Amino acid sequence: MVRYLSMAEIARALGISVQAGNQRSVRESWTFQKAQGRGGGKCYEFSLLPGNVQAAILKRESRTLLTEGPLDKAQNQAVPLPNIRKPSITKAEGDAKAATATGKARDRMDARLAILRQFEQFIQESPIKSSRKTGGTLQKEAFCAAWNQGRIDHPAHSLFPIISSDKLTRWGEQLRSNGLYRLAGTYGHRRGSGLIDLQPQLSAALRCFIYEYPHGQAGIAHQWLCSRYDVLPAVLADDGPIHLPGRRTVARWLERWKHENAELYTLFKSPDEWKNRYMIGWGDADAHIHRLNQ
Repeated sequence: MVRYLSMAEIARALGISVQAGNQRSVRESWTFQKAQGRGGGKCYEFSLLPGNVQAAILKRESRTLLTEGPLDKAQNQAVPLPNIRKPSITKAEGDAKAATATGKARDRMDARLAILRQFEQFIQESPIKSSRKTGGTLQKEAFCAAWNQGRIDHPAHSLFPIISSDKLTRWGEQLRSNGLYRLAGTYGHRRGSGLIDLQPQLSAALRCFIYEYPHGQAGIAHQWLCSRYDVLPAVLADDGPIHLPGRRTVARWLERWKHENAELYTLFKSPDEWKNRYMIGWGDADAHIHRLNQ
């Protein structure tokens, strides 16, 4: 999610006047855009600002957030989760859409379908007399054991070397309910549409966590969020309900943020390394040269 700031906001974070901020922006050639609406003016994309300026802004945000009192217990309410998941599709839609699958999605779809077909063949060739239902739990477990041990030779084994009875059941239900394309999976989501990015409170809190604890692990960050918002499963903040993500979601968000903001993260965790890698040297190389070949 692209974030823009006015010079007034930047100047407050730097502890200088707006005039001094404007002078610095001109001197260092900061990238800006014309603000929309009445009054115009300039706005600056956060990710394009110098690393030390970004750090100053996050420091101010961090101090503000961490000095806020805990949320009022009376505000804690169980509310429905926001609908951020991909909508389900009908079987007809899923079968029709299967033709559009490409790349890894196509490979997953074809492999899962092949495994289901292989299971159907296994049922016919290896019936279990004690099984009450054709294709029931006993046959699924027997098939999975044979598959996992490599006794069933099939190209799909390279993608799914280990399967379980639960996976077979889930894939079969998805195929019957949502069509073939559902077997391609629903990996990932549009950037900015995840549970954390949809809730500015959480993304701001995690940015502050990175600033305060640059070496902190995802598990600690998740515990910190749970402790701060004291939410089971949700709390109602001033600007809407907050729904906490799981630990793995927090880990993925932190990893992505650190990758997309490599310079800023380097400044947080090791200022000396940041100076060596990113800081521009403005010195004059021949300032102390006084004679030929010195």
